[in-house]
Amino acid sequence: MKYDSLTRRGSALAGSLLFLFLIVTAQLGCESEGDREQEAYDSLKACVNAYWQARVEGRAWQDTDTCCGSVEGSDSDGKSSRRDPVALEIAIERFEIRDLKVKRDLKRAEVKVWLEYTIPLIPTSLTNVVTERWELRDGAWHRIPSNLNAILVGAGRPG
Repeated sequence: MKYDSLTRRGSALAGSLLFLFLIVTAQLGCESEGDREQEAYDSLKACVNAYWQARVEGRAWQDTDTCCGSVEGSDSDGKSSRRDPVALEIAIERFEIRDLKVKRDLKRAEVKVWLEYTIPLIPTSLTNVVTERWELRDGAWHRIPSNLNAILVGAGRPG
């Protein structure tokens, strides 16, 4: 009988240890997934801030500025060049990130940015909230080109 009693206790202890091991392993897996999500969120937010801060300062976006690249364009002579997707004639005065959602794959995101800006020949500031798409490629966030010029010019509201 002593053998049966010890076997049951050993089985109970082994079962408890196995359960504890599974809980700890699952918890570590959740933390690392959460950490990856937070890292993607933080790196995207830094990149979006850097992009729009460059625009506030009146600079066209450069690949060397920080984490995300410009958009391919072509010069009048047909050579490939880098250009900013938002016309430099639109002067961004202030911006605020209103919403930032990283998709589950951690490689795509949607960002809502409030902008205050001026357009030549319009005597007042305008405001608008724009929705941008960003993608993570080769470890860097890239702003997906959109017809932001038409959105800002066509939908701006007096500030």
